[in-house]
Amino acid sequence: MELANEYGYASSGESFSIADKDEAWVMDLVGKGPDNKGINYVAIRIPDGYICSHANQARIQTFPQNDPENCVYAPGMIEFARQNGWFSGEDKDFDFSAAFNPIDFGGVRGCDARAWSAFNILTGGEFTYEKDGKMVTEPASAYHDYILGKDLSRRLPLFVKPSKKITVKDVADAMRDHYEGTPLDMTTDIGSGGNALPYRWRPMGFSKDGWNYVNERAIATQQTGFWFVAQARHDLPDVVGGIIWFGTDDAATSYLTPIYSNTDEVPECFRVGNGNMLEYSATSSFWINNRVANDCYKAYNMMAPTVRAAIDKFENEQMFTKVAEMDAKALAAYNSILPKAEKKGLDAKDWFAPVKKMLTEYSVGTAQRQFEDWVALEELITVKFIDGNVKAQNEDGSFKHSPFNAGTPAGITNPGYTEKWKEAVVKDHGDVIRER
Repeated sequence: MELANEYGYASSGESFSIADKDEAWVMDLVGKGPDNKGINYVAIRIPDGYICSHANQARIQTFPQNDPENCVYAPGMIEFARQNGWFSGEDKDFDFSAAFNPIDFGGVRGCDARAWSAFNILTGGEFTYEKDGKMVTEPASAYHDYILGKDLSRRLPLFVKPSKKITVKDVADAMRDHYEGTPLDMTTDIGSGGNALPYRWRPMGFSKDGWNYVNERAIATQQTGFWFVAQARHDLPDVVGGIIWFGTDDAATSYLTPIYSNTDEVPECFRVGNGNMLEYSATSSFWINNRVANDCYKAYNMMAPTVRAAIDKFENEQMFTKVAEMDAKALAAYNSILPKAEKKGLDAKDWFAPVKKMLTEYSVGTAQRQFEDWVALEELITVKFIDGNVKAQNEDGSFKHSPFNAGTPAGITNPGYTEKWKEAVVKDHGDVIRER
């Protein structure tokens, strides 16, 4: 706040997730405009056992104004809104979103729909939350008119209960969502082409015959530069407990690799200066993930499953086996060093250098090995799906080949196109291409 008050905050608004190993908060924040320095914000602690989802649209509406343990907000914020004509009621009725970021069609379709979709996935399609002191349970489908932008009066709950204890993998996979199985499913209309592509290229909308239309902004998007899931584990010492599961490019076709937060070296594949948006680098994670993603965009329903299987194999192994093994080794080293450090009164940052070294080597080594695996994956899908022909593979991953020539594939298939695409093509051009 001090920096914003001194230098200003040049943004129309942001939402933040703020967490440590013991608690998590959600914050909505907006600058005071070009004529005023400072910020207006409200932050609320997420209750234990609940989850929150937010996406570029202010989600906090009314909030407790006398509970500093669970809610903090900018002093003078309500009066600022009143002076600018954005609020005229009693202080107790102040609504942050209504004053500083009112919901509209664009805010719902481009932002809140994503928050709803994450809730839908992580709750199993049933929202349970507290309202007016009572627990409420309702289907996610009760908000269909809201996410479609038809009824903006029914805002999403800020917090809901998940259907089970959530894993890192659950969160990562939710970030790969394209609204599959919902009214906004991007794979089912003709815009997905003949291979169920869940993307629409920029711009975000278009006009036709006097009407404006939107291209969905799903959670997973081709516009992604990097993405991550942060994990703060309260059952481990700080030197071991923090992990950033980090990835580059489109979440749906890229992997997350574990980077312990105590790491003091950057893997070469993630290093600043290793390529950029105008300079290709063969050793850059960003570029190899873009190659894999752009390969898949050509025939998504054929190619993406192969990539997703590779993602799942790596992430499941890391998230449920390998990281636990590394934790155990690091914790054993930590516990052997701790009594000596306490006895001598030494600074932990120096004394626990061996633990940091172990975690750094693991993080860097894993990231680099997985980068090499993704280079091989890109080669595999190039060979497997070249020219729209799908080559068959054996159980060990090798390609099936003709008994007469090892370089000639056997078992080639041609999956064709979706029924939606066939219907549209027949309607548009059927008289010309119909067999007679």
